[in-house]
Amino acid sequence: MGLNYEFRAAGRILAALSPEQHRRLEDLAAEIQTADEVLRRRAARPLARCQDACRGLCCRNVALDEIIDRDDFVYLLIRAPSLKNRIAACLAEEKPFFTADCCFLEGGTGPCMFPPEVRPVVCLATFCGDTAPIRQEIRRLKRAFGQLAWFLRLR
Repeated sequence: MGLNYEFRAAGRILAALSPEQHRRLEDLAAEIQTADEVLRRRAARPLARCQDACRGLCCRNVALDEIIDRDDFVYLLIRAPSLKNRIAACLAEEKPFFTADCCFLEGGTGPCMFPPEVRPVVCLATFCGDTAPIRQEIRRLKRAFGQLAWFLRLR
């Protein structure tokens, strides 16, 4: 269906939330951000390797709809609502069903337009080196995203 569909679905979900559901979603998003902060602190060495050696190679020639989904867009929009128009503009250039460089790279080459602390789960939890020392932190982050996903499916 493509990312445009997923992005619009995320917008519809957010618009339909009651104030109580919105607060719960914000709490879940805060838990994700806390888990990410712990991960980034513990993963300083692998993150430095990603920035210095790989320089975003994982953002090139990707099937973006396998990386970002509706739940990621909900998270992005709840934590960084100011990005809504920029995301929509980037998705106008989407090439569904084909691999391409990530459309969220500034100027098409990078860095990522999303703040380091507010990114899709795959982008936060993927490293180009050994993740054994940070396995527990990655698991905690993915579990926090899983709670958000369950909340969205059960509401």
